[in-house]
Amino acid sequence: TITVTGSLTAFSSCQSTASAQQSFTVAGSYLTANLVITPPTGYEISTTSGSGFGTGAITLTQSGGTVATTTIYARMAAQASSPTAGNITCTSTGATTQNVAVSGSVTSVVLPPNLTIPSPTTLSGFTYGVGNGPSRIKSFSFTGQNLTDTVRVSITTTNFEISLDSLTGYVSSTTGPLKIAPVAGSVPTTKVYARLKAGLTASSTAYLAKKVTISSTGATSVVDTLYGTVFTPTIT
Repeated sequence: TITVTGSLTAFSSCQSTASAQQSFTVAGSYLTANLVITPPTGYEISTTSGSGFGTGAITLTQSGGTVATTTIYARMAAQASSPTAGNITCTSTGATTQNVAVSGSVTSVVLPPNLTIPSPTTLSGFTYGVGNGPSRIKSFSFTGQNLTDTVRVSITTTNFEISLDSLTGYVSSTTGPLKIAPVAGSVPTTKVYARLKAGLTASSTAYLAKKVTISSTGATSVVDTLYGTVFTPTIT
């Protein structure tokens, strides 16, 4: 005879997270074989509270036909969607199977769109002498995750130019922004190249703290700041 005491209420969890555990007890008497506890797909069991959970069967060894009262801990496994309801089966050859019903629901987790500039968030040293230019090219990188819309890379000035290619495709505030379509919600590490454009007048202040802004719907925009100067060459 297999005796089960207790029942389980519906489990619940967030996506990719195991549920809280519940428990019932099982015992056996007048058995001729071991007692086997088997969970359905999507559920895990253990004989230890808080650990040891697995999707495989647990065998309780009978001694003289008896299995002492044993607590079985059960939980819904970490998964992406709600599993099918079923039964944890308690079986032993020659005995009537006892079932413990299980069901559960998984709540989808929607992660917020995110943009990141790992480093650097400031670029300086863009410089050249009047009549020359453009300046030396410098770059920074950004990434995006959980995005739902195009990423836009824009600059607030006509004095600097930016591109996604170090050699071509440079734009300023009047010809941008640069646009990047996420793939499966992500933009991998992407370089943005910047330069102080040619033909500017001499100044040590006019080309400071110019912002490159990276934005996408729902994400907090991130900014890289550019500093440049154009000097008058000294004639000796």
